[in-house]
Amino acid sequence: MLRIILFTIFLFIFSATTYANQASNIQKLVKQYQELGWFSGNVLVFENQNKIFESSVGYANLDEGIKHQADTLFDIGSIQKDLTAVLVLQAVDDGLIGLDEPLVKYVSDLPIDISNKVKVVHLLRHTSGIPDVFNAEYRTNFRLYDTIAKTITLVNDSELLFEPGSDRRYSNMGYVLLGAILEKAYNKDYWALVEIMIMSKVRATSLETGVMPKVMAELYHFNYDGQQVLVDKDQREHKGPAGGGFYSATDLMLFYQQLFNGKLLSKSSLTFFKNLQKDNSQWVAFGGGKGVSTAVEINFLSGVWVCVLANTDGLVAEEISGRIMGLMHEGEIEAPRVPPSTFAYKLYEQIGKKRFNEEFKPRYKAEGYDTFIGRVLTDLGRNLISAGKPEESIFFFEYLTENFPEMPEVYDGLALGYFSSGYHKEALNAFQKSVVMKPDYQSLFHPTNYVVNLE
Repeated sequence: MLRIILFTIFLFIFSATTYANQASNIQKLVKQYQELGWFSGNVLVFENQNKIFESSVGYANLDEGIKHQADTLFDIGSIQKDLTAVLVLQAVDDGLIGLDEPLVKYVSDLPIDISNKVKVVHLLRHTSGIPDVFNAEYRTNFRLYDTIAKTITLVNDSELLFEPGSDRRYSNMGYVLLGAILEKAYNKDYWALVEIMIMSKVRATSLETGVMPKVMAELYHFNYDGQQVLVDKDQREHKGPAGGGFYSATDLMLFYQQLFNGKLLSKSSLTFFKNLQKDNSQWVAFGGGKGVSTAVEINFLSGVWVCVLANTDGLVAEEISGRIMGLMHEGEIEAPRVPPSTFAYKLYEQIGKKRFNEEFKPRYKAEGYDTFIGRVLTDLGRNLISAGKPEESIFFFEYLTENFPEMPEVYDGLALGYFSSGYHKEALNAFQKSVVMKPDYQSLFHPTNYVVNLE
């Protein structure tokens, strides 16, 4: 009996020591990202249902000096899609929605080819073929699309990218349509459904309860110069079924615990939900946007659950959650770096235009970055335009045309740089090169392909 007691005490001490070491390593990692000026937010880590780490760093409101605390509410970005999917499957369990029913049964005034061919199951699996919401019209006028009904009108000018069910292409629009289907099925507002059918069951502290939280995070863009810049209200997208609800890290952990413990869905619907991702041994969900970065990673085999919510962007939460998983499973991770677009601009400032043209690629690779530089420099150019430095963006867009002359998208980017700088003729000339390569090409950034009435 004494041996059993001593062994039990040993296990307790060993586990406590292990958890303490893990927490210390995670804390060092989080601090590194904070010291880069990149991360501001909350981190919550569980192992085998034991909370081993919780931390709040940075500010919910820099101007007012309000620090994050455990119940800070964050914009969760695309993680909202998981809540939308659960609502749909709850409606399936209630017999109100059929997975194999066509879109036309629930949503009217859409193109016949789309409404008859696309089924609910296609929307859930991102196999509908419906283009994403981020076309040039939306990018230019996104503040106008403040309701589900207004947003789905963007489908009217769309054509299917492929036959539904034959391929997979991530589509925010698909989940906006699921929101419309839910509102039709229940005759209730989408956000009321989230509160009634999910968050009230997991003891949420969301805004929709009517109980004001202590802290709600403002959004900060981590810019090209490595600074946190407040995202103005008119630069923020409206929240909807595809992204944008405000919840705390505890809210999300409770949601996933209830979900995967079978408390929110029937057994068959939970199986369907898990199969929305290929690897059933884990669940990963990420969200991003201007001033938004969120991550939930769950490893069912090891019992490690990680939630990182940030009110800074650049996928910092995704980086931190991945590195925490690396620490928990492998014990070692590489040192953090600033986002690639920030690295690119800092290098440009340091060595100048001529040397940048010669040295950027090898130095970018040597620093360990692997994100496609076309995406990196396009993001940098657009950030410079947003910051009121459009003429400076032209250099980076020109760099891309010189290095990827076969890609119509880079001339579209150059046209954006010219147009934003007031050089409308040059913008049209640049865009024409995109059209020469791809006659049906439509601008990703300008709704009329840079054709404007200058009178």
